[in-house]
Amino acid sequence: MDLVNILFLITEVINHDRTVKTLLKKHKRAIKGISDTKPPFDELTHSLDVEKIAIWENDEKKAMEKRDKYLDIYQLKIDQGNSSLLLSSANNG
Repeated sequence: MDLVNILFLITEVINHDRTVKTLLKKHKRAIKGISDTKPPFDELTHSLDVEKIAIWENDEKKAMEKRDKYLDIYQLKIDQGNSSLLLSSANNG
């Protein structure tokens, strides 16, 4: 094996080591984020109507299976009537 190949392999090992360290840091932050958001998520879930949760879970399952337009369930849905009311009352403040 010549020197160029050896240097290439060393570079690959160093880059791999950096990648692993970065992924471990991101994993640690993700785990912390999950533990930080679990209590508010649980509180929100318990305040929702059980039927609405079941409908959403069914829609989510369909979205994961069929993709495409079914993924629109993840888009924020805004009641236009309420948002217009909020905007007009904020402007008239």
